[in-house]
Formats: sequence, C-alpha cells, structure tokens
Amino acid sequence: MDFSLTREQALVKKMMQAFTENEVKPIAAEIDRTHQYPAENVAKLFKLGVMGMTVPKEYGGMGADQVAAAICTEELAKACASTSDIVAGHTLCCVPILEHGNEEQKKKYLPMLTKGGVLGIIRVAYYVFGASFLRGTWVQTTLLVLALCTVFMGSMLAYKEQLLKRRLAYSTVSQVSYVLFGLFLFCEAGLTGALLQVVFHALAKVCLFLCAGALIHYTHRTRVPDFKGIGRQMPWVMWCFALAGLSLVGIPPLGGFVSKWYLAEGGLTQLGVLGGSLGAGVLLISALLTAGYLLGIVRDAFFPGAEFQQEELAAKPGWAMKLPLAVLAAALVVLGVWPTGLVSLIGGFAAAIL
Repeated sequence: MDFSLTREQALVKKMMQAFTENEVKPIAAEIDRTHQYPAENVAKLFKLGVMGMTVPKEYGGMGADQVAAAICTEELAKACASTSDIVAGHTLCCVPILEHGNEEQKKKYLPMLTKGGVLGIIRVAYYVFGASFLRGTWVQTTLLVLALCTVFMGSMLAYKEQLLKRRLAYSTVSQVSYVLFGLFLFCEAGLTGALLQVVFHALAKVCLFLCAGALIHYTHRTRVPDFKGIGRQMPWVMWCFALAGLSLVGIPPLGGFVSKWYLAEGGLTQLGVLGGSLGAGVLLISALLTAGYLLGIVRDAFFPGAEFQQEELAAKPGWAMKLPLAVLAAALVVLGVWPTGLVSLIGGFAAAIL
C-alpha cells in the first residue's frame, strides 16, 4: 500500500506549513494567554478555502479528501491547538448537512460555511442584528467610514504598484469595499448596488486576471512598464482588458456603471445630501484612480510612442485563450446595456432580505 501524499495533498501541506509559520505561530501564545478568538487568521483561512474544505466544489468547497483536511489540522496544531480545533470543528459541522441534508439544504447552508467575507457580513448584519437595528447608529457610521477608507486606500495602493497581478489584487481590495459600502447603507438601493457590484466586479476582475495571465505567459514579463506597445501584438487581449477596466471605473454603458449608480443612489437616499455626497465623492475619486492604474496600461499598450520598438513575440494567444476573454467582456457590455432583468432579480433579493 502506498502511503505517500498525492500532489494535491503535498501542496496543501506546503501551504499550511507556510501559513502556520507566518500567521499562526507568532500570535499563538498571545491568544492562549488572553483567551482571544483568532478572527483575522480565521478570515484568512476562509480565503484560502481551508474552512469546510471537504465540501464538494458544487457547494462552494474545495472538494478535498479527508487526508488533506487532516493535514491542515495537524500543521495548525503544531503551533496553535485552538486554531486547529476551530478548523476541525468547522469542517465537522459540514458533515451532517452533507451526509443527511436534502439538496435544498445543501445549496442553502454549505456555501455559507465554506465562504466567508461578504456572505458572512450579510448573515451577521442583516439576519443576526437586523438592518433596522443598526441603521442610524454609530456602528453604521463606523462601518461606512471604514469601508470608504478601504475603497480609497486600495485604489492608492493599486495606483502605486508596478507588478501587474499585485496591482489587480490591490484593486480587488478597493472594489470589494464598494460592496461593503452598499451593504452598510442598510437600504434597498444600497443592497441592490452591493449585490450588482459582486456580479460585475467578478466578471471584470476574472477577465482582467485572465488577460494578465495571457500577457505574462507570452511575454515572460510581470511589471506594468514592460507591457508598453503590447497592444499591437496582442490586440484582442488588450481590448478585453480595456473593456473590463472601463467597467471597473464605472463608465456607461458597461455593467460597472449600473452597480455604482445604485451605490451612489443608496448613499444619497440613506445618508442625506452631506453624507451621501461625501460617500459618492470618495467613490468618484476611487474611480479616477482606477482609471489611472488600469487605463494607463491600455494607453501605453496601444500608443507607446512613434520611436518605440518592440521585439516580436515568439507565440501569440490562440482562440482557446481569447474566447473566454471575449465572453466575459461581452457579458459586461450586454448586462450594462440591458440590465433590467438582472436588476429586477437582484432587487427582489434585496427587498426580501430587508
């Protein structure tokens, strides 16, 4: 019998060893001494997909086997038994639903147990406390201020970053904070805008990361200045990049404009002229920064200058790589021009939640 780890299990072991050494071990003694819940590390474990990792992919999990789950708890336990127990208990609580729940229950509850972030905020803010309880309190004000600060800081970090993929990652921090801003408005327009932002940001950012992957794969370069003039050799990729970038900025008639319109409307409705204008102003500044750090790449790619000379690429993307980009870019255009159906669907969800 072969007891060696599979490739996937070995990757999980390596990932958890690094996470334990860098994130868990430095604070393990402190959280034991103060009886503190390691909320930040648990949030990071959610992002890594460790929480509920044995749940099948169709329900939002990784579809990992029990050996991989055991490896996670083992590596965490080497530094912090309590963090290891949190992960193990969370994984075990998925088992009854997975084994004995019906299909409706699996689809309803398992994704909540495997994905944190926005879903967790919706569940706590809207279902545990309730929008009416939090609306108008200092808690709402604090949450809105933190969301807007993160919108601005994420955009600033992206604007200064020269590594392409890291720039897109910082952009995600800013764009997801748009979602949080809408959620914390606790009104129908704001919640609708937040959920629309989830959809349109996902389409745009997946498109941008796929474009970045194509650029890096064929040029073997990673820094933004190195892609100067690349639009002449990879026009299809850069046009899709441009459309996705314009959507993130919020330029009509692309999908991103629709979500940001509802966010601004929700801010003005819920916060009044002064507060709403302040919120909309921060979103507008962030949009201008987004245009700077994304559309600047497009400008240099297509208009590098008359004296610019670029080496010919050894290979260029085929249709297998270009078609997914085209589908995502087309979805942003179609849903932006004809958003009625999607807005009605998501607006219905928002009304039901409130």
